[in-house]
Amino acid sequence: MPNPKDQLFNADHLKTGMKERAVKSAGITLAAQGIKLILQLGSVAILARLLQPSDFGLISMVTAFNGLARQFMEVGLLMWLPGITHDHVFNVNGARGMALCLPGSLISPMVNMIYD
Repeated sequence: MPNPKDQLFNADHLKTGMKERAVKSAGITLAAQGIKLILQLGSVAILARLLQPSDFGLISMVTAFNGLARQFMEVGLLMWLPGITHDHVFNVNGARGMALCLPGSLISPMVNMIYD
């Protein structure tokens, strides 16, 4: 008997109308990125007004390293491997997150030295 979880993620019906969905998805992604950019700029402007300059500088420095770590977490290439399940993706992404915590903790003294 087939696994009900595999039937839940069956994507055979998505093989038709791919061009229309691709164009629509690209538009939605572009709009979402624009909204994200506006919200980020707005939040930076609000924080710049509310925080002391030294506190805002600290937030900015940490945000740069946090953004770099987020880029490593969101690679997402695992979904393209044949035969991989959603459970595998979840477990590998969790392990990757934990694995990035160790180098982040190890380089924190160097980051402190750089920014003093």
